[in-house]
Amino acid sequence: MSLYVKLRFILKVVSAAAWVIVLSVSYAYTWDNPPGFAQTIKSWFGSNSSAPSLFILAVVVYLSPNMLAAIFFMFPFIRRYLERSNYRIVMLMMWWSQPRLYVGRGMHESSFSLFKYTVFWVLLLFTKLAFSYYIEIKPLVGPTKAIMRVKISTFQWHEFFPHARNNIGVVVVLWAPIILVYFMDTQIWYAIFSTLFGGIYGAFRRLGEIRTLGMLRSRFQSLPGAFNASLIPEETTDEPRKKGLKATLSRRFTEIPSNKGKKAARFAQLWNQIITSFREEDLICDREMDLLLVPYWADTQLDLIQWPPFLLASKIPIALDMAKDSSGKDRELTKRIEADNYMSCAVRECYASFKSIIMHLVRGEREKPFIEYMFREVDNHIEAGNLINEFKMSALPSLYGQFVELIKYLLENNQKDRDQVVILFQDMLEVVTRDIMMEEQDQIFSLIDSNHGGVGHEGMFPLDPEPQHQLFASEGAIRFPIEPATAAWTEKIKRLHLLLTTKESAMDVPSNLEARRRISFFSNSLFMDMPLAPKVRNMLSFSVLTPYYTEEVLFSLYDLDSPNEDGVSILFYLQKIYPDEWNNFLERVKCTSEEELKANESEELEEELRLWASYRGQTLTRT
Repeated sequence: MSLYVKLRFILKVVSAAAWVIVLSVSYAYTWDNPPGFAQTIKSWFGSNSSAPSLFILAVVVYLSPNMLAAIFFMFPFIRRYLERSNYRIVMLMMWWSQPRLYVGRGMHESSFSLFKYTVFWVLLLFTKLAFSYYIEIKPLVGPTKAIMRVKISTFQWHEFFPHARNNIGVVVVLWAPIILVYFMDTQIWYAIFSTLFGGIYGAFRRLGEIRTLGMLRSRFQSLPGAFNASLIPEETTDEPRKKGLKATLSRRFTEIPSNKGKKAARFAQLWNQIITSFREEDLICDREMDLLLVPYWADTQLDLIQWPPFLLASKIPIALDMAKDSSGKDRELTKRIEADNYMSCAVRECYASFKSIIMHLVRGEREKPFIEYMFREVDNHIEAGNLINEFKMSALPSLYGQFVELIKYLLENNQKDRDQVVILFQDMLEVVTRDIMMEEQDQIFSLIDSNHGGVGHEGMFPLDPEPQHQLFASEGAIRFPIEPATAAWTEKIKRLHLLLTTKESAMDVPSNLEARRRISFFSNSLFMDMPLAPKVRNMLSFSVLTPYYTEEVLFSLYDLDSPNEDGVSILFYLQKIYPDEWNNFLERVKCTSEEELKANESEELEEELRLWASYRGQTLTRT
């Protein structure tokens, strides 16, 4: 404690003792016949009957700090100005009420916030007093009077009330619970009012907009719009932002259309940073990270927003079964797919990616014209709305299986698999021309004949014994392996493989409860009514200091492996408390067991193990 603080406390004690004397003496001067010295003092302030009483003046002076505090409470801007003032008299006055602080100096609630706080307590106390009077006290007044009017000649409990002429004991027993409830029900009324006001306030502030992962999936399309509206500084505009209760209740975050790539990219960058941090903290595994990530590289050929795969999981297999069983009802199939927006996005993205990959791989002059022709025909039928009527969808699962095999080869990207890739292209072409596009066979074969000097379509498929006549078999007909394989290409293939092969629902992604809580909290915070985000250069900077003395920051390997009195080590205990995070940690460091991890004898792995345990067992490390 500093000298100034000690001096302040001493002066306050002296001041309190002085006020005890002053108030006592001044009260004595209110007598009708005061002594002579009192007459002299009263003459200083006026001795006539209309002059103010010395005691009243003392009380006014004594209460002046409290009145000043009330003024500061009602007008926070005055207190804020005085706290920031450097005048010595003001500094002395503020020092007397409270030592000067650096943290929080000049920061107070607004007058409207204080008004709401005051109204809350006024309503609470008014309700409490009204309820106590009309429900508890008033109904007992009549019975109490009736009991008191009953005269008792022989009173048996004379030990307690020897001279009683009324049944006071009954009155005491009757009123005792009411008095106890009267002094205790303020806490009950506070719980009721805080629940009601908190619920109403939370509804107006849009708290709890997203509470579960199911609600997150249903509102995920609004997250980019909410993110850009809440956390991105607005550009210069003449339209002021609407405020107030009506604006809060009518606020809606619209979905970002596909042509707003910049806004979607802003959200994707932050979302991916959050998911990556989850993986670094071992809250999720590699598979869950792949399902949660948004593509880093935007595909310019896709005129749509690429949602995380966990929203689109199992949509393609379901849509495939629906198309196979559609029985030529194109409008009904379209309606069923469009009813699920995520399924519609998955179907459109997979078709666009399929088209982009095939067009990128096929480079032969013999093959490229009719590949373009087939895609052009499919696009025309999609626009005309008669795709199901013109094409046979029963063979679509065969094409799906072959394309999945092609994607696997593209992921491995090995030269030794080139022959298998050629066979897959030939099989897919045969399925499309002979099983799906049955009505277009003559046009396709005539196109092949015209482009290749009348060779004929009999020699274009893998049944031909001469490989040089087979499609996709010549050198340079297809581009495989892909060299160089860019990060955008690898990410595109990996994402498409997830969309095509993830058949189980991803409703439990992420499975870790802490990861779910963080995602829900982040998503929910975007829908809250918050102030406009300033630009970074306009933000106030602040520093955070975490003091510690002799506490261990990181566990050592000896601390982790040493058993306690129960024979349980810290590492074993943490493995049982966080089993999923331990498995994610082993996957991240590419080890299958604890024994393999310790047998590696790598300083980097040793530090990773110490950090993993310290983040979960040491509060200071997490800080």
